[in-house]
Amino acid sequence: MRLTGFVIRTSGLTLLQGALAVAALRADLSWESKALSLVADPDEAEVKVVFRFRNDTPRTIGILAVDTACGCLTVDPPVKTAYAPGASGELGVTYYPASSAARETKTLMVRTDEPSAIPALLQLTVETPPPSVTIRPQVLLWLHGQPFASKTVRMEVRRERRFEFAGAALQGAGFQVVAQRIVAGKPAPELVVAPVLGAAPGASAILEITFNRPGRPPKVYRVNLFVK
Repeated sequence: MRLTGFVIRTSGLTLLQGALAVAALRADLSWESKALSLVADPDEAEVKVVFRFRNDTPRTIGILAVDTACGCLTVDPPVKTAYAPGASGELGVTYYPASSAARETKTLMVRTDEPSAIPALLQLTVETPPPSVTIRPQVLLWLHGQPFASKTVRMEVRRERRFEFAGAALQGAGFQVVAQRIVAGKPAPELVVAPVLGAAPGASAILEITFNRPGRPPKVYRVNLFVK
């Protein structure tokens, strides 16, 4: 058996497409499903899934590498890299969704030490709904030497998600929340922010905006503030 160690690589789609041209001469690992679909939680930073497989051949098979076509995927190395006949295993995958609503399909290629077998192509399709809270802008910049006019941070909240504005706090010096403006029909206020008088070039801070959400810990959103 030719087993040189487990490798995770990120590669271009050309490598994945090229694998389709290889002729399959011997059986390889059997996968419970090579295509998984799910709806991501738009308020979480990652999605975890598991691809399950079994060695249905009469030979021990080793996993050499898993190639991904996107940096938005990471792969947990399997518990072991060599699987005896009849042995089962799992391949854990973490996907980091886009920051906006999207439907994406990502591909992984699993290579084993079966020299004449086609690498297994696994697909993960993730639909990410719009986020519960959208905050704009996420970066505020003032230029030193010009008047430090106040700027407004606006929040859009999807009512069906039942997020409730809990407060805002500044982490860092040189800035202030001038006002919280209540807007009719809006579940969250507008935040008016400005540097303090005499803020020096290079001053920076983070405005942390907290929302309570039912049944889960509070969610914190961040706006970066700079004086250049």
